[in-house]
Amino acid sequence: MRVLFSAAPLTGRSSALLPLARAFAARGDRIAFLSPCLPGPAVQELGFTHLHSGPAGDLFQGPGAAASRLEAHGERSLHLAQDWRPDLVVNEPYDFTGVFVAQALRRPLATVANGPAAPADYVSALTGSVTNWFARHRLAPPGTVPAGQWMINTRPEALGAWPVPSGVTALTLRAPRREGDGLPPPTGRRPRVVVALGAHFGDRSTMHRVLNGLTTGRHPEIVVRSSSLAATSPLSKYVTRATFRPSSDRISQVGAALVHGGGETVLNLLSQGIPLAVLPLGPGQFVEAVLTQRAGCGIAVLVPPGQLRHLDTLKLRAVMAEVMGNPWYRANAERVQQEMAAMQTAPDVAGTIARTLDPGPRIRPARIRMTPPTGTEKIDQTRVSRRSLGVSTPS
Repeated sequence: MRVLFSAAPLTGRSSALLPLARAFAARGDRIAFLSPCLPGPAVQELGFTHLHSGPAGDLFQGPGAAASRLEAHGERSLHLAQDWRPDLVVNEPYDFTGVFVAQALRRPLATVANGPAAPADYVSALTGSVTNWFARHRLAPPGTVPAGQWMINTRPEALGAWPVPSGVTALTLRAPRREGDGLPPPTGRRPRVVVALGAHFGDRSTMHRVLNGLTTGRHPEIVVRSSSLAATSPLSKYVTRATFRPSSDRISQVGAALVHGGGETVLNLLSQGIPLAVLPLGPGQFVEAVLTQRAGCGIAVLVPPGQLRHLDTLKLRAVMAEVMGNPWYRANAERVQQEMAAMQTAPDVAGTIARTLDPGPRIRPARIRMTPPTGTEKIDQTRVSRRSLGVSTPS
């Protein structure tokens, strides 16, 4: 089977499709990514085909972005897809190029919902912006998101899963556990806090002030990702630099985590039952912070944009103490952990879709060759027909 993945020109959108792409590839299927920008390093390393639909230009966002991308790349995307001849198209919710290609080629479409559900008015604005494009090509405009046959949610209900439209098959996709660097052994009896504030934390001096403030008094040992720190910065003896991945399957002995609200980081740590304090640094991360707090899995530490240097470290320390000391947050995090553990793996999802599209070879009935009896096996047709009529046969 040939599976075409289509995503908006942002690395995060393409990377969210990778677990399912790997699963289809493991089945022996052919994989291609359709995008106006270069795919991420993981796509290139895996050797998947890249169908380059044109220059990325501005990475425009907002409800009008879908229509702009169709105008810029829609026709070329369709020509590339026609030449590649996919059997299945997989997209993400904000990508309407995949919807267009699937409709034009009359191919089934699956949508991987890789983030919290968008508000209903935003979805209406998205679908309304592409109505003219689909009408010009004599195709049915998508009335909602997703517009295909399958909706694959990557997050549990408690964390804002996308609603499944009527007539669409609902599937779930669990974040894969990855082999990678775990945490170093504990240095003492202090409880541990994992800090993962991303590789692009805006103010390193604020980061160091936060970390040193968290370790005063009887507060915990801090394990912080090295990518968030300057190598020469002075830190408390209770702060340990480490190279680890929040998605590693070797994160353990952790009381809580302080994170920036990246969707993948939040999901991976909650999948291990770790309660969170979320300090968002970008627009989408504020949504993750609010959803985490609403689910009872942690506390959102909301600071106005550009005001991070004024962060009250005493308040943050109190938040961390509450998240670690109140068992209610741990219980809710473990509840979400159980919900995520019940979600399907990428191989399960790929297998379900593949079986729907190709249920397997039809079993033809065996052809039985009838040979006429000979010799003593020859049937007396007169005797048989008289018996079938209920007439006795003379001896």
